[in-house]
Amino acid sequence: MACGTLYAVGVGPGDPELITVKGLRRLQSVPVIVVPHKDPASSVGPGQTHESQAYRIARAYIDPSRQNILFIPLPMTKDVEKLTIAWEEVLKTLVPILEAGQDMAYILVGDPFLYGTFIHLFERLRSRYPHIPIEIIPGVSSIQAAAARARSPLAVAAERVAILPATYEAGERPGGKGGGKFSLSPFLRQALEQFETVVLMKVSQVFEEVLDLLEALDLVENTVYVEKVGFPEERIVRDIRTLRGLKLHYLSLLIVKNNMDRINRIF
Repeated sequence: MACGTLYAVGVGPGDPELITVKGLRRLQSVPVIVVPHKDPASSVGPGQTHESQAYRIARAYIDPSRQNILFIPLPMTKDVEKLTIAWEEVLKTLVPILEAGQDMAYILVGDPFLYGTFIHLFERLRSRYPHIPIEIIPGVSSIQAAAARARSPLAVAAERVAILPATYEAGERPGGKGGGKFSLSPFLRQALEQFETVVLMKVSQVFEEVLDLLEALDLVENTVYVEKVGFPEERIVRDIRTLRGLKLHYLSLLIVKNNMDRINRIF
């Protein structure tokens, strides 16, 4: 018997209408839908719940009466051992179904290959179960949607774009001394100084430190904050100083423009 195909379906950033036609067709045709969600045993940050945001986006297109929906709990941790155990459990659940010939769609917010949890599963399947077909169906990322909603072009002509998590190599300061709880990676400053556009993902945890850095570089006026883009709760803030001291949602990003005279320079 031929194995079923595993489809990684990016369902977009939040607006159900941003799911691609191909993604929608797969969602509605497969007999099994895989929904990763936060393990109930995991703690959550500000604005977070254990609900699957991907399922919230795609729910209107899924039919539980004819499709088997598998909710897969994943721990919110950086502990490699815990993550390894969790992904082994995922493999134990999904591989027998695929080897029995059933197609399935693994849904996730944004694009599967841009900070997507699916990457962990993809690498394990590719190395250990190469006989299982995998198809990646791209999705609209939060970066693209945020730029569109904020009317902030990401790049033109020869401009360069850097995309990185704001928490990249961030070190925790004992007791929160030194002006903030975290010390940011020097690479963030380098990126902000050298790239025309910088998109900072996962800013909620280190927002105060990032704001301090942007103020030091005189880039606050060139920055826009976008939260839960595409969802009904979407928020766009152009004066990011007003966010200081607030609890921010984990589905948030900053778009920083380092060259506001682009038109004069290029044309």
